Amino acid sequence: MSTVLKFTSAAIIALLAASPALAKPVKIGWVQGNAAFQAEQRTQDGFKKYLTDNNIDDWEVTYLDSAGSAEKVANNIEDAVNRGVDVIYVTYADLRASSNALKGAESAHIPVYTVDSGWIPGSTADITTNNWQMSAEVSLSLISR
Repeated sequence: MSTVLKFTSAAIIALLAASPALAKPVKIGWVQGNAAFQAEQRTQDGFKKYLTDNNIDDWEVTYLDSAGSAEKVANNIEDAVNRGVDVIYVTYADLRASSNALKGAESAHIPVYTVDSGWIPGSTADITTNNWQMSAEVSLSLISR
């Protein structure tokens, strides 16, 4: 299963948990490690396609670009908490400087899901690729060529 599909599945679960009746618009704070990365763009495009394909138009997504800065990731998580979002997604980011920001999200009862960022305390779950499998497949392909 692709990272985007796993991410979308986790997103749906998180949003249902964050807003059981879905009576109000769901507010998402999306903290991007670096919006210029191709993986970020593919993940964002997949998420937007999911919303379009399923006629979901009442989710309010705020994208916060961290421009490759671990410190900015932490600041953007704090910003999302201060905005009062229902759920926070962190994609392709270095979370080593974010432990206090994640504690703030946890205190505010805001789940934080990450994609290819590694799991640290305060993160609800990290959706990631299987790098061992990918490496084995790429290696075999290179050897075959």
